[in-house]
Amino acid sequence: MEQPEYEEYEYEYDDQYDDGYEYDANDEKTDSFLSKDLVVHNAAFALNYKPTLDYILEGLFSRGSVNVLYGDPGIGKTYSLLSLACCVALGKEWCGLNTQQVNCMIVDEESGETRLSIRLKAVLKSVTADGKTPIFYICLAGVKLDKPTHIGRLEYLIRSLNIGLVIFDAMSDLMDGDENDKKSVQPVMTHLRWIAEQTDAAIVLIHHSSKAGGYRGSSAIKGSCDTMTHISASHNSNKDKVLTFEVIKARDFEPGKWSAKPVWKENADGEAIFYIDSFHKWEVIPEGSKSTRKPNKYRESILEYIRENSEASLPEVIEAIDPEHPGSIKTVWYQLVHESAIIRTNNEASKGQEAFYRLATPEDIVSASSKGKLV
Repeated sequence: MEQPEYEEYEYEYDDQYDDGYEYDANDEKTDSFLSKDLVVHNAAFALNYKPTLDYILEGLFSRGSVNVLYGDPGIGKTYSLLSLACCVALGKEWCGLNTQQVNCMIVDEESGETRLSIRLKAVLKSVTADGKTPIFYICLAGVKLDKPTHIGRLEYLIRSLNIGLVIFDAMSDLMDGDENDKKSVQPVMTHLRWIAEQTDAAIVLIHHSSKAGGYRGSSAIKGSCDTMTHISASHNSNKDKVLTFEVIKARDFEPGKWSAKPVWKENADGEAIFYIDSFHKWEVIPEGSKSTRKPNKYRESILEYIRENSEASLPEVIEAIDPEHPGSIKTVWYQLVHESAIIRTNNEASKGQEAFYRLATPEDIVSASSKGKLV
């Protein structure tokens, strides 16, 4: 069947809809919805659309995507992604996965020029890269992803250097707002999406785990990204450190996981080098199988709900998350209480009054640990 040619419809604004609206001339300069023409596509456009997902990292990070990698502090997030960037810049395999050669950039607001340069040098030396390797980085430049004026400059920089992979390190240092507040987080994720769409680059945002389990901050982080990957560490029978990468959210493929061994050593010239040695290649996680991460689905959902609402009671959490399985939620809830991961806010309440809980702060956790409550 012959498909009709697609059309682009340009929407003509009709001021009859302006009744009662107080027009601000600055809106067209600051509001992206008002400052550009709208293009409305039809079914024929979709049917004739040719491009497919173009992967920078085989099956995981595609052009124009927004991705989040999170894990505990010091676990190896930055080193791992520097290793990825070097392999991508040279078009070399990484963790048993093929890469597409593109220019790479690291936007660093955490390590600083000295530490990041030392780390990057160790990774570059491991792949025998030279000074012409297309990796660029900026350090402690004061980039804020929640400031629209910063986004335009970033987009221009990425375009100018023809960057295909951008790594942002780390989320909490790249925003002025509160990462637990959806209203503060959503602009950050929206701006990253805009950069990805405008530059066709794959974006990877480094983020931290919470002390109670799961990722730190608003659920808008997970809701807005294309993939979210958790990195954890363990030791094998030889007492070697092993990193496990588990994709917990994927829009375009089945979630999976892979493991790799981080290697720090000296080369023949006595220089420090670092690389990721493939340990267990990518495998799809069968539907219904148990996650390798300790926090189960209810644990993370409970923590997200309390995070979004500041505090919550067990009955309202059950109603919001899964009213058909109250027993399972209660089990996880009481475990969180026992671990002091959540703290009661109305301790002085009269007997029989509903108990409300908030997320534990670092001070709460230190206090509980000193009293021997943590297990």
